[in-house]
Amino acid sequence: MERKTTQEQFNELVHETMADFDLDSMDEAIEFAASQFTSQNLSLWNIIQDASVVRGEDALTKFSAKYSSQLEKYDPSVDETEFLRQLEQITQLLENSDPKALLAFQDYAASKRVDRIVLEIARRKESTSSILEPSLGFIALCYKGYPDLVSEETIDWLVHLCQPGNGIACTDGCYLHPRVIDILVDCCFKHERNRQSIFAKGAASLIAGRLTTNNEDELIPALKLISALCRDDDVRVEASSAHVHATELAEHLLKPCLSILKDRPGSTSQQTHLLAALASMTVANDLATSIFNEFDFIRFKELLEEHTNKPALLARLFKWLAALGGNDDIRSEMKLLIPSIIQCMYQNEVNGTGTIEPLDSPPHHSCSIKATSVQVKNSFFRHAFLLISILTLRNKENSSMFIENGIIDRILSVITNPLFEKTRNVGCLALRNMASSTKLPKPFEEAGVIDVMNEMLGDKTDCRTVDDCKSVLVALNAPVELQSRWTGERGDIVGANR
Repeated sequence: MERKTTQEQFNELVHETMADFDLDSMDEAIEFAASQFTSQNLSLWNIIQDASVVRGEDALTKFSAKYSSQLEKYDPSVDETEFLRQLEQITQLLENSDPKALLAFQDYAASKRVDRIVLEIARRKESTSSILEPSLGFIALCYKGYPDLVSEETIDWLVHLCQPGNGIACTDGCYLHPRVIDILVDCCFKHERNRQSIFAKGAASLIAGRLTTNNEDELIPALKLISALCRDDDVRVEASSAHVHATELAEHLLKPCLSILKDRPGSTSQQTHLLAALASMTVANDLATSIFNEFDFIRFKELLEEHTNKPALLARLFKWLAALGGNDDIRSEMKLLIPSIIQCMYQNEVNGTGTIEPLDSPPHHSCSIKATSVQVKNSFFRHAFLLISILTLRNKENSSMFIENGIIDRILSVITNPLFEKTRNVGCLALRNMASSTKLPKPFEEAGVIDVMNEMLGDKTDCRTVDDCKSVLVALNAPVELQSRWTGERGDIVGANR
């Protein structure tokens, strides 16, 4: 477990060092204190090594000292102008921090109870636009990437704000809840407890009320919340509620989402988030069957052909199709889509630089991010290969269609590119399934698959795809060294298979 110190302990050592060694330079004392804690193997990720913080003269400390009494007894006579001035200062402090420093400032703000102070004042003034909007902006910065700081009371209030009639209206006429939902989405990041708490407070009905709107600024955050609640990314939890959440959300929201996709798909951004939400809810055979009965597969073909050069959207569509392909009956019908899938594969170049529009939210939303084209293409190829592996599983006809259209060379060109190492495992899975289903090693041998697999096995820097490479070689009846993992002990396997 990581060992760390606190900002208070760090500050104390700095002051002691200055007194003991009669130093005039606080920077020198800070450097000495940091070296002392580091020598004790203590992590300093949460420490702000800044003189103003050590002196207690920083904006967060001043804000806390001035308004901490509001937590014990709320004073309605708070000077709004002065509050907003100091709120702007601490917001800029977090906004201007680099990613590593931001974590330390978030931790420091929480230790000073700054987030709770802002929440309390905003809660009391939730009908006042001039207070609520900047307060939510600061709260979003406090919790982004750090969901452990979020309390049950905070989630209660945020969900309350999302209810119709609460909060205030933005200048463009839509309610403020899109920004609030963005905060709730961030609260779900790798945090099972927060997801369960949001879900328990009526998330399904909350989202359902937003699916009837034609305003993308309201609809997209609601779609993002569906995907966030269905995640299973908290490694601290042995058994998450992702499947339960997905099943219950699907019961209320699957048909409305399908209706949106059919009748008012909207912009590329809206369709991307809509497809992600649908994929996250497709977790059971009966749900897949329901979608198959409700949604004409011709529409899938149209989506593929309409968006052949939009990898971010296609990645979500591939993920949804892969979820549907888990149903054997549906998988047999999906062969009609294979030509369109192949076309999409060839429309997207392996190489790419620059940036692509944000994947997670429109630019004006608080948690907007820029994704590089490499990140987008990694997601695109990874989900494409996953879909191919599912469509070719124990299916000779589908496998032959992919092979005849040169998909082997396409997969090899991607997985041998250092930029796309994250696609290797699913790429190997697709190659293995095609080889196993067709029992025709020649196309793979001519493409150089065996040489590529052996080369990857020889790459000692990438141990993650060893088994995947070996499975391809086994499917091709190629020479491969296998080693038993069974040791004879119950539940025990050999850790490495070289």
